Amino acid sequence: MVDQEVRDIHWLSTEAAVVAIGKEIQLIHLGDLSVGGPCKLQDPINPVHSDSIRELAVSPTSNSQVLSGGFDETVVLTDLRNHGDPTAAATIGTFDANDVVSSVRWSPMDSHISWTTDVGDFQVADTRVRAPQLQVPLYTVLNVDKLGGLFTHEYMGSFNIALGFERGHIAVIDTRITSLIESKLTAIGEIRRSKSDKFAIFGHEGFSTASLNGTANNLVQVTRHQQPHQISHRISSIPYKTSGDYSYESGAYLAVSDNLGIVSVYTDDTTFGTSAAFSGW
Repeated sequence: MVDQEVRDIHWLSTEAAVVAIGKEIQLIHLGDLSVGGPCKLQDPINPVHSDSIRELAVSPTSNSQVLSGGFDETVVLTDLRNHGDPTAAATIGTFDANDVVSSVRWSPMDSHISWTTDVGDFQVADTRVRAPQLQVPLYTVLNVDKLGGLFTHEYMGSFNIALGFERGHIAVIDTRITSLIESKLTAIGEIRRSKSDKFAIFGHEGFSTASLNGTANNLVQVTRHQQPHQISHRISSIPYKTSGDYSYESGAYLAVSDNLGIVSVYTDDTTFGTSAAFSGW
């Protein structure tokens, strides 16, 4: 049990995860699961944010490097050295987002990082050099006012990015061409990609899955899903929103949670298991 809200969590390895709790960054080490060993929550690293963190992202090539962004309008790149020893962590770079940061990501090339802001900005920075940040002027190609806030993004390739908007649309940009895709949700909060190039879109009234068409650099077969409690109509009249991610190894499993306290695990669009509603400690 922690005192503040858990904002985000990501795997570093099969034995450790990094978690954002309020404005702090901490590591969780898993115990021996075969004997029910307890997890250990390390002390937080020296603060790198002055307000709550919104999202984390772990480098695809170095699991000690973590990107964070949130309500203090900054994006911070941190190196969790010595297996996350709180006293050894070092700040590599800080970037001014000029608005509340809604999502952060590493590009597949690893040397570039990116983030989105609630007002609709998409920005990219090169971690290797001290150079100005690239800001993509979405308002020149999209009617951002009608799409609502820009809440999430995910890479489809080195230069192709899916952007998730408040009112349920996904914009796909490749620096030259932008297209819109219906997510089939009423609002989008997160987009996650598996290691096998599957995509999951989370938000209001369910979640959607999609596949990557690498030739066309687009998302196809977008399918909306409902949590089991909605299908059974037990609490189907209550509005709900979802969150989740793919399993660490290859993305064979998709875990989905919602604000009604239900956690479900899916494999190939089939429910693998569902928890009872969780109402807190």
